[in-house]
Amino acid sequence: MKSSSSIGCQDFLQMRMNRRRLLQIGGLGLGGLTLAQFLRAEALAKHSSKATARSVILLFQFGGPSHIDTFDPKPQAPREIRGEFATIPTRVPGIQVTEHLPLLARCADKFALIRSVQHNRSNHNSGAYYSLTGRQPLVDNVTSNASAVDFPHPGSIVSYLEKKKPAVPAFVALPSMIADGPFRTPGEYAGFLGQMH
Repeated sequence: MKSSSSIGCQDFLQMRMNRRRLLQIGGLGLGGLTLAQFLRAEALAKHSSKATARSVILLFQFGGPSHIDTFDPKPQAPREIRGEFATIPTRVPGIQVTEHLPLLARCADKFALIRSVQHNRSNHNSGAYYSLTGRQPLVDNVTSNASAVDFPHPGSIVSYLEKKKPAVPAFVALPSMIADGPFRTPGEYAGFLGQMH
């Protein structure tokens, strides 16, 4: 049996950087940022106050309600593009959500809304892998399945980089890991980091 350090990308496994930096760099693909935009944002961040967040909840909707019927209603778009529901303002100026999310609209200053994640894959599993890892899948077909050589989920990276043994797991998925029929969705697991993450 191979150890987790002998599986996958050695450059990744040998990097010595803190968790925050790794997630920032890994999030470039997920957030749609170019390297120049990231460096500009990093320079601005040096002059701002220190972040206080201690946890993250990633709501990854594998199917479910459409973005135009929830967080991206596009009220100014033509009728054939915009959502069918009315919009309501949130606590964040300039951000509107659908009328069916009044409780979330009241706490919009407590979460980050990312509307720039997209992919050009034609299948759920390969699209999920691309969205979660920022890496193009090797194949784009309906039978894409998770494997031990996949790039890891962001939560698995956090688990891998956790220096002390936490009282609770560093990363959990609720209510369960997703699948497209019998195929386990790649990008939701630790991949080459190993099962312990």
